[in-house]
Amino acid sequence: MRRRVERMTDRRRGRPLFFAPLNGSLTAYDRSGSFSLTGTGPVRFWTDSVTGAKALKMELTKANSVTNPMFGTNATGWSALNGTIARNTVLAGMVNPSTGAVAPFSGLLTATAANAEARISQNLSAVTRWLQMTVRNNNASARTAQLTYNSVAVGSSVVVAAGATARLTASVTGTGTSVPFGVQWSDSINGDTFSILHAGTEPTTLTSPIPEVDASGVVTTGYTWGGTAHASVATRATATVKCDETGRAKAPRGSVAAWYYHDVNPASTQSLFSVGTVNAVGRDFIELAAGTADQIRLLHQNNNIGGSEVDGVALDVDAWNFMIGGWSMSFVEISKNLNLRTIKPYKDGTSDDISTASDLSLGTRNSLPSVVIFGRLGPVAVFDRPLTPTQRRRLFRLGPWWTFEGLMR
Repeated sequence: MRRRVERMTDRRRGRPLFFAPLNGSLTAYDRSGSFSLTGTGPVRFWTDSVTGAKALKMELTKANSVTNPMFGTNATGWSALNGTIARNTVLAGMVNPSTGAVAPFSGLLTATAANAEARISQNLSAVTRWLQMTVRNNNASARTAQLTYNSVAVGSSVVVAAGATARLTASVTGTGTSVPFGVQWSDSINGDTFSILHAGTEPTTLTSPIPEVDASGVVTTGYTWGGTAHASVATRATATVKCDETGRAKAPRGSVAAWYYHDVNPASTQSLFSVGTVNAVGRDFIELAAGTADQIRLLHQNNNIGGSEVDGVALDVDAWNFMIGGWSMSFVEISKNLNLRTIKPYKDGTSDDISTASDLSLGTRNSLPSVVIFGRLGPVAVFDRPLTPTQRRRLFRLGPWWTFEGLMR
């Protein structure tokens, strides 16, 4: 007897309600074909070092906490070891893409011996932080750069090619006292010069260090820079990725499946997928999230009736998690990596209208972007019914790098 294969797609039209691969672009699919999600702010993609595949990263509004991140205007707080620092009016600093304005200066470190270092005194509270410095090697041959904090090497050293720009990053725990943070050029020789384009630091309650400028010194999308004497400020907008929800999710029954790399246990909910309006009378709200205590959470709020909420399934930290949330008129359910599943009764609030005025959001809570993921979001698919065990296994076997073609098989 020929075994029937359960397809992941709609039997009538051959497509899920919604699918976003999130593998390096914002291209998504619904039953009408492909379309582009709307991304605002610093929407970026993390690249897997082994496979080269990508996943979505999201970030919150943040301001750089370095007092004077670029000493091209004024060297307040900066000093040098085995070298001298000065304003560089030949090699320009950052460019603001919103205005086209170019900072006509950058910091300049001139070596007087090996291990030349430019450093700035910083008082960082005793929490884990990302440090970042964007630098340029002005010499005719490659040089090796290394971040330091409290006079100790941190992060990985980077070989910077002649004339090239590099961004150095490291994770440290602040000392709570004023100590130097800097960049050291270990193979520098007398007369070598290096440009310091920008220094940055922020707590790691976010997903990554502030990439204030790209390799050309241009402020990247979603970031702004204002240059004033010894008080340059770099800020970052909140990132959002969304589309209109109409026809891409259904309130009476359905499911959402997603791959998520969980970086850190959050202080509050991290929203992977949301649709509708939370706490709205006459409207539904559906959210798949990573909750506090490293747990999966599905909330199906029906006509502002407290919501059918299910959680308690543990997430793996520093690992990919395959998460599924399903709902019908009788239950809500969640599962992780197929082997954990929790089901609870459904609460009916009489409304099954998500609302044509709402959005489908990825990586942030719909209408509340401060609820953002602290990790990496892989492919997300929405179906018009809860998935069967066979369908869940098939999606799991596809791994974190689904393609549209793979999903359609």
